Amino acid sequence: MFRNYLITALRNLLRNPLYAFINVFGLSIGITCSLVILLFIKHEFSYDRFHVRKDLIYRVVFENVSPERMVKSPQFTDPVGPAMVEEFPEIIRSTRFARMGSGFFTHEEKTYREESVLLADSSMFSMFSFRLLAGDPDRALAHPFSVVISEETAAKIFAEENPLRKVIRWNNVYDLTITGIVETPPVNSHLQFSSLISFTTRYHDPRYFMGWYGGNQYYHYLELLPGAEVDGLASRLDGFMYEHLNRGREGSGFATYARLQPLGDIHLRSGFAGEIGPVGSMGNIYIYSAIALFILFIACINFMNLTTAMSPTRAREVSMRKVFGAAKPSLIRQFLGETILMSVVALILAVILIEAFLPAFSGIVNRELTLYQWKNIDLLIGIPLLIVFVGVLAGSYPA
Repeated sequence: MFRNYLITALRNLLRNPLYAFINVFGLSIGITCSLVILLFIKHEFSYDRFHVRKDLIYRVVFENVSPERMVKSPQFTDPVGPAMVEEFPEIIRSTRFARMGSGFFTHEEKTYREESVLLADSSMFSMFSFRLLAGDPDRALAHPFSVVISEETAAKIFAEENPLRKVIRWNNVYDLTITGIVETPPVNSHLQFSSLISFTTRYHDPRYFMGWYGGNQYYHYLELLPGAEVDGLASRLDGFMYEHLNRGREGSGFATYARLQPLGDIHLRSGFAGEIGPVGSMGNIYIYSAIALFILFIACINFMNLTTAMSPTRAREVSMRKVFGAAKPSLIRQFLGETILMSVVALILAVILIEAFLPAFSGIVNRELTLYQWKNIDLLIGIPLLIVFVGVLAGSYPA
C-alpha cells in the first residue's frame, strides 16, 4: 500500500513540474526563514547558560533616585560587593569588573592593539566557568599589576613562546606580569574580554578615587549559597544601602537602592544605562517569533491553496479509487503522505538555502550563528518533527 502511495505521489509531481516546483519552493522558503529565526532565538536564550554555577550567580543592579528621575544601572562604586560578602552569610563570594576599553600592550618595543580589556577580581575563575588554559585560577589575578591574556593575544605577542611570568606594558602606564592564559569567552557570554587585569591594580592608580563615594564604574556579581532565600536577601538590601550610603543623603532627594538580577536574565532583560556590553531584548524575541510563525503559516496556506486548486485534476483518480473500494481514511492518508513527501523535499532544499543565507542573516542580527554544532542537537532532532507537523498542517485541508 505504502509503495503504491509513493509511486502515485511521485507520478503526480512529475506530471505537474511547475506546480510541484512552486509548491516545494514556497514551502522551503517558509521552512528556511522559520528555522533561521528559530536558530537566532535559541542562541539568544543560550546566553550565560554554560556557567556551572549559573543558577547561583546574580548581578547587582542599582536604582539611582534623584528629584528629577530614576536611572537603573549595573555600575556603582567599588566597595559594594565585598561589603555584601561580609554582611550577608548567604553570599559566598563577589566578583567586580570594570571596563578598561581598548588600548595597547607593549613588549620588546613592539606595540599590539588590544580590545575589550577588563579589570577583574581574583574570584572570577571560581565563580564563572571561563577556562584558564595556563596559570593558577585562584592566584592568577590575586596580586596588583598581574594580567591574564587570551590565547589569541598570547599567540599574537609571543608566538610559540611561553608568556607566563613575562612583563608587558599597558598603555604606557602599567607594567603587568602575565599570570595566566584564558580561553576566549564563548560568543553567548555577556561578558566579553580579550585580557583581564587584576582589580587590585586600580587601588595603586592615583588617578582614581576609590570608596563609597568614588566613581560609578564598577560591576558587581554575587554567588549565593545553594538553597539561599533570594527574596529574603533582596529585602535586606535597602537597609544595607541605607547604612552605607543613603543615611548620609537623607533630605537631599538622592538615594541608591540595590536589586538582584539573575545571571540568566542579563542578556535579554536588561538594557540599563552603562551595560558592560551589548545586550539583547525580549521585545525582539517576540517580534522574531511572530515573524517566524507568520511566514510558516503563510507558506502552509499557500500550499493548501495550490493543492486545493489542483484537486479537480485528481477527481478521476479519486473516483477510480473509490470504485475499487478505497475508503475515505486511505484517501486521506494518501494525500497527507504526498504533502509530507513534498515537505521532506522542501526541507532538503531549505537546508541548502540555510547554508546560503545564514551568514547574511548573522550579519544583520550581529550574531555568529551556525546550525551544525552539538549545542543545536535538540534543534536538529526536532526538524523531522517540524516537517511532519508542516506536512500534516499543509495537507490537512486538501486531504
